[in-house]
Amino acid sequence: MRPTLGFVFLLGALSACDAAPTDPAAVELSGTTASLKTVTTTTNVKTPFDLDIFIPCANGGAGEFVDLSGRLHSTFHVTVHPDGSFTMKQHDQPQGLGGRGEESGVLYHGTGVTQETIHTGRISHTDTFINNFKFIGARNAGSFRVHENFHLTVNGNGRVTVIVDHVTASCR
Repeated sequence: MRPTLGFVFLLGALSACDAAPTDPAAVELSGTTASLKTVTTTTNVKTPFDLDIFIPCANGGAGEFVDLSGRLHSTFHVTVHPDGSFTMKQHDQPQGLGGRGEESGVLYHGTGVTQETIHTGRISHTDTFINNFKFIGARNAGSFRVHENFHLTVNGNGRVTVIVDHVTASCR
């Protein structure tokens, strides 16, 4: 479920193009030179979201695929700094995500929050990603939880100094 970094950058760039800066004087032109200030944009996107997931605790513990559909509400908050660095904060939350087990027909609802903060400088880069997602089954069918913490740090010399990716999944 973790979006590819390229997709995240693309959406962040698109949001910067589509939305007006919060400060209308963010870019001032005087003659042929430009004086840059910090530019911040916030964009909300709602997209259809379909996910086929295997839930190991479904179908009496035998597991089964559940076809979920709904919408994903994403908020992108992008700040571009005068030095060319930028920060992007992304917040994703499903809306009306639900579906039935392919074998049992049990209804499942998907809920959770995914957040990511990326800061990129001329060479340095940090990326922190947290995903907390639950698939809740009806009629005491059990629930499935996925949690991920990811962090990457690239220092000013371009060297990766930290990389952590901790993923847990459990039935409840």
